[in-house]
Amino acid sequence: MEFKHGTVVSLLRKVCQENATNLALVGTRDVSLSYAQMGERIRALSRHLVKIIGVRPDQAVGLCMDRSFDHIVAVCAVLEASGIYVPMDPELPQKRLAYMMKDAQLAVILTQHRYILDLENILSQH
Repeated sequence: MEFKHGTVVSLLRKVCQENATNLALVGTRDVSLSYAQMGERIRALSRHLVKIIGVRPDQAVGLCMDRSFDHIVAVCAVLEASGIYVPMDPELPQKRLAYMMKDAQLAVILTQHRYILDLENILSQH
C-alpha cells in the first residue's frame, strides 16, 4: 500500500528511527518496548521469514496468536517481508480456522507454542 509519504513499512521504519528511545508498546507488569527494540524485533523476524522460511512477496502468512507485543511485531514483520498478513483468532472454531487456512492458501502460519498442537490437528484433518 502506497501513501503520500511512502509505504506503511517505510513510515514505521522512520518512526522507529526518529523515536528510538521513546516507548512504543506498554503492557502490564512493567513490560514495555522502545521503538528501537520494537524495530529490532520486527527486522529480525522479517529477515527470518524471508531468509529462513522463504516467504516471498504477496505470499499469505497466517498469524494465529493472542493479542500481545509478539502479535504486533509479527504483523509488522510480515508487512516488512512483503507478505500478506492473515489474522487468525485462536479462539475461533477449528472448522473456521481450517476454512481460513485453505481459502487464504497460507504459505506459513506464525503462532505461539500453546496453539501448535491445535493447528497441527486442524491441518491433519483437512
